[in-house]
Amino acid sequence: MRLKRHLRLWLLLVLSVAVTCTTQALLTKGQGQGLPPFPPDAATVRLLFPGSVEAGEITAAQPSVRYLLLAVGGDQLSASLVRVDGDLAPSLTLTNAATNEVLETQGADLAGRRANLKFTLPDRGWYYLDATSEKGDTTGHFALRAFGFSSELYALLKVGVPPPLPDAEAILRGGRVTLLGKGKSRFVIPLADQQQLALTLTGKGALSLSVGKDKDPAPVSQTGTDQVSVDYTAAGDQWAVVALDSAAADSTLLVELSAAGTAVALVPDNLTTLITPTSTLTATNTLTPTATFTPTATHTPLPTKVVITSLNVRAAADEDEAINTDTIWVFFGGFKELKAPGTKHYESRQIYSNPYMMRYAFCFDRESLRAQGLPSVSVQFYVDDLPLDPSDVLVFDRTTRQGDYCRYWATRLSGWPDGGAVNLRIEMDLSQDVEVGARDIRPAGKYVYEVVMNVRPA
Repeated sequence: MRLKRHLRLWLLLVLSVAVTCTTQALLTKGQGQGLPPFPPDAATVRLLFPGSVEAGEITAAQPSVRYLLLAVGGDQLSASLVRVDGDLAPSLTLTNAATNEVLETQGADLAGRRANLKFTLPDRGWYYLDATSEKGDTTGHFALRAFGFSSELYALLKVGVPPPLPDAEAILRGGRVTLLGKGKSRFVIPLADQQQLALTLTGKGALSLSVGKDKDPAPVSQTGTDQVSVDYTAAGDQWAVVALDSAAADSTLLVELSAAGTAVALVPDNLTTLITPTSTLTATNTLTPTATFTPTATHTPLPTKVVITSLNVRAAADEDEAINTDTIWVFFGGFKELKAPGTKHYESRQIYSNPYMMRYAFCFDRESLRAQGLPSVSVQFYVDDLPLDPSDVLVFDRTTRQGDYCRYWATRLSGWPDGGAVNLRIEMDLSQDVEVGARDIRPAGKYVYEVVMNVRPA
C-alpha cells in the first residue's frame, strides 16, 4: 500500500509552506510591490500556500484559526478541514478580506469529521479562510488542506517554485512520517545553501532511499534491509526531492534538518520590505518581524495528502482478494445496477469494522462487446467526497460463472471509525452509448452510486 495511495495517514511531521506574522508588522513596513494591500486586521495572520497541509487546534480559548490566501479571479478554491482528535465538528468560512463579505460557510459532513468548502473566487486579492467549530462547542486538533488558488506566492519564494507533485504527495519540513503499506513515495523539502539533511527509513524488508535536486541524474542513495540512511548537504537554496521504495508492510521515515547555513525563510522576496527575515532559529513555526521561518522540533500529527479521510485504503492485492472479500454491497442485498444515467443512494445499518471491498463491475454478454465498449468507460471511486488515486484501485477483466465478460474495479477499505459514518461514491462515465448485449444499450452519461456506511461502536 503506497503512501501516496493512502488516505488515513496520520503523520508525525512538520510540514509547512505557511508563515505566521502580525498584520501590524506588515502595515508598519509598507506594502510589497505587485501585491494587493494587506487587510487592516490586527489579528494573527497565517499565510496559506496552495497544496500545503496545515495543522492546528481549536480550543475554548482559541475558537478559530484564521488563514490568509492570495487568489486571482476565477480560481476554484477547494479546502478540506478534518478533525484529527477530540470531538471537533469542523467548519470553514471564506471571507473577502477587502470587504469583510462572507462568501461561503461549510459545516461538518454527515460523519461529523470533515468540512469541505469549494468556491470560485471572484477577484484578485486576499481572502480569509477561518477554521472553526461548527457550533462553537467542540474542540480538537485539525488538519487543513487547500488548493486550487493562485500559486503566485510560491513563485516569490527564495527557493523558488517546488517541483510538480501529485496532490497525494507532500512538502516536508522535518519530523517523523509513518508510511502504511508497501510501495513508492516522494516528498520535497526546502533547504538553504549548506543546510544538512539526514534521512532514515526503517521497516522490515527491502528498502531504498534517495535524495537530490529535482531530476538529479545522480542523487545520493542507499538500498538495504530493515534500515537505510542518507545524509545530504544542499549546494545552494533548493527543493530537495526525496524518493523511497519500501517492501515493508509499515515503515517510518525520519527527517532531520540541521540549523547549519542560513535557514530557509519561506517569505516571498518582495515581502522583505514588510518583514525582515534573519537566520534566528526558533522552536515554533512563528515568523516575527525579526525571526525567520525555521524547522521545528515539535511533532504534530496530521495527514499528508489532499485526500484525507477516516479509512485505510489500498487496491485489492489480486483478483482472488477482490472477488472473495465481502463487499460493501452485502449490506444492501447485493448491488443494483443503474440502467440509465442517474444517481442511486444506499445507506447501511450499522456495520462491523471489518475490511470490506468497494467493488464495481461493468459487464457485457460477449467478449467482443467488452473490447469494443471499454474505451468509452471511466470509473472513479470516492471516499468522503474525495477521489482515490488510480493506484488505489485494482482493475482487471474476468469472466463470471454466468458467462458475462466483466471489467472490475476493486479497493479494500479498513480502519472504519467506531460509531462514525463514511461516505462512499462510485461514478461511472460513459462517453458514448455502449452496447452491453443484444438490444441492450447503456446511454451515454454519468452513473452515480452514493453509499453511507454507518459503523457500529466498538
